[in-house]
Amino acid sequence: MATRRSTDESIYRIPPYYYLHVLDQNLNVTRLEIGPQTFIRQDNERVVKPSLPMLTRTSDLPKIPFPCTPGEVLKQVVTPLKVVAANAALRLRAVLDFEDETDEKRTAGDEWLFEGPGTYIPRKEVAIEETVRATVIKPNQAIRLRARKETIDRQGSARVTGEEWLVKKTGAYLPGAYEEVVDIVNAFVLTEKVHMLKSKFKV
Repeated sequence: MATRRSTDESIYRIPPYYYLHVLDQNLNVTRLEIGPQTFIRQDNERVVKPSLPMLTRTSDLPKIPFPCTPGEVLKQVVTPLKVVAANAALRLRAVLDFEDETDEKRTAGDEWLFEGPGTYIPRKEVAIEETVRATVIKPNQAIRLRARKETIDRQGSARVTGEEWLVKKTGAYLPGAYEEVVDIVNAFVLTEKVHMLKSKFKV
């Protein structure tokens, strides 16, 4: 832990991977001092943030420590990245207008999916709304979907808000960002006996 001489408050010993903020009262400018070093405070200076440990982020390299610059506040503690499994996705919502890594423009309020398998790298402009999981469609089944907003479904068809439709293809189906699963529908299997009964009582 960072220490300071008790006999001389003008001298600060900053260990490796620690930092402090110093205000120059003549210039009214706060600067960053990074350890390891022995910092000697001048008469016109004031330590506004005592020695604090650097933060770390995980990248492709070993953990990289970094300090908060003057004016920066840690909004969220360091958390592990989200790993999204196959047949699952994160439903994301833009909280600010921005342009992503693929040069696609996102407007505040837009929603889209980050589909697995993969590791999601968070952005300050994006909020995670929920984790979406695929629904498995078995033989003789279908899922009934409803559009939460005007959208293009996975078959390329335009859907209007509130419209409902069926997906019958067997396998895992991952609803789009503006789709919600209303129900799983079982097929009604006609046999010769059932067909004859239906024919007998047909009006």
